[in-house]
Amino acid sequence: MQAQELTLEELKQLYKSRISRDFVPNELRPWGNMRALALRGAYRAFAYREKGAVLAYGIFARCPGAALLDYLAVDPALRGRGLGTRFFQALQGTARQLGAPFFLIEAESLESAQTPAEKEVRRRRIQFYTRCGCVESPWYAYLFGVEYRILLLPLEEPLPGEEPMREQLL
Repeated sequence: MQAQELTLEELKQLYKSRISRDFVPNELRPWGNMRALALRGAYRAFAYREKGAVLAYGIFARCPGAALLDYLAVDPALRGRGLGTRFFQALQGTARQLGAPFFLIEAESLESAQTPAEKEVRRRRIQFYTRCGCVESPWYAYLFGVEYRILLLPLEEPLPGEEPMREQLL
């Protein structure tokens, strides 16, 4: 499986057709912000396609010393079949293009879930990332009214120490 980089126009189409549907409004970055970051080279999108159809996509925001996984989604009809895991592994190859020694991942925290069903969805999401090699950090972020647990995917050994990580998160 290969993750192919999307052009700005392809990202715009993905935003209109999928991203705005796959993510709840309070997690949705405005298109104008995505566009501005992409034009500066600080926002890059990748997809896995079959017969022209996007089956999975991942989008990174570049920050000094790391790449923040801003969005990751698999076509809802194909979830639970290992496609997300294979695509996530393919995305790790993009780290060299991004010049990042690790990925930062924000996953909604279990502690702030409002219902047992919401907590279960979040638990499964965190388990997905840990099965893919991510480690839970002791840090949390609070963005757009949502509390996130910070996970890290080391792409080079070792992970940065606490001070460099703190600089990335502030």
